[in-house]
Amino acid sequence: MKEPNKNFLIFFKDFFGVLKKVRIFASVIDIDYNSKTKKIMKSETKSIKTGRQEIINDLVNAFGLVESKEKIYESYDYGIFNYRETNRDLDHPRVKRIADNILEKGLLFAPIIVNENMEVVDGQHRLAALKYLESINRPYPVLFSIQPGYTNAQMISFNKNLDKWKKRDYLKHYVVIGSRAYVEFNNFLDSFPWLPQTGAEALFAMNQNGINSQRYKSVTGTTSNINGVEIDNETIGRRKTFENGEMTVPSNLGELYKMAQNIEKIAPYYAGYNRAFFIRTMVTLFKTEGFDFDRFMKKLKGTGGTKYPLTNVGTVEHYREKINLIYNHGVAKADYLELRLPK
Repeated sequence: MKEPNKNFLIFFKDFFGVLKKVRIFASVIDIDYNSKTKKIMKSETKSIKTGRQEIINDLVNAFGLVESKEKIYESYDYGIFNYRETNRDLDHPRVKRIADNILEKGLLFAPIIVNENMEVVDGQHRLAALKYLESINRPYPVLFSIQPGYTNAQMISFNKNLDKWKKRDYLKHYVVIGSRAYVEFNNFLDSFPWLPQTGAEALFAMNQNGINSQRYKSVTGTTSNINGVEIDNETIGRRKTFENGEMTVPSNLGELYKMAQNIEKIAPYYAGYNRAFFIRTMVTLFKTEGFDFDRFMKKLKGTGGTKYPLTNVGTVEHYREKINLIYNHGVAKADYLELRLPK
């Protein structure tokens, strides 16, 4: 039997040693930022720097890495940066979302890029978010890289090539790490290939607005001036439950499968049965007290569906109106059920 290459074994021994250190470092290191002194707590600094440098040194040695000549700088002086007039306008809700994310999860290592005039070529929303945080006494350093010669061409290229994560990307991520709710949701999608993700979310949440139906409101009681625009430090929107990995397994999962199967029964009588708006409408009807799906199917197959055929419309309300006509066609007054949308 051929003896294994010793250098090969030594490399893998070093490699897995590095991975072990990375895993341990990622799980135990937590930077405690003191916003008053703008410094990392001294008790943490030494161990963090030692741990980071040890990991970097091990990776450099294991893979033969060469240090880049590009340097990353940091500053708390936000006034040294300039916005390019030719850049797109700031999206202030996006600025607030970035700021909220930094407050919740800390400052990520995502340096902005400036040119020799300190004009922001990439990262103007991140800079505006940091300015906003400084205005409410939660300052963080601006991490940045200087790229002389960068102008409009590079700025446009950065914006054009930016591709944010889509929901399917988040789904894959949480499935891979084994989050049960997302595994169940993925199985649900696999069981009904005709079901669009937005429709599946509405069913899974039993809410026409889907998983991200929970509304939130955050108030700091102050205003901020960002790039000459006064912003009220109040955010109202829908919580990104799906993207944040906060989705839970429905307690009535078996019933949801039955609901999806019932919607599929509509296919022979309406080709748009798999449209997201139609599925969202059916979700509201399944929640309506007294709604009888068998009665609806009987009417749809009979004169109700003939007189009031289902056609594609663009809102949940319009679908409800059509289904209401079919459902109550030819019924006695005592059996009439007004199918209303929840307020």
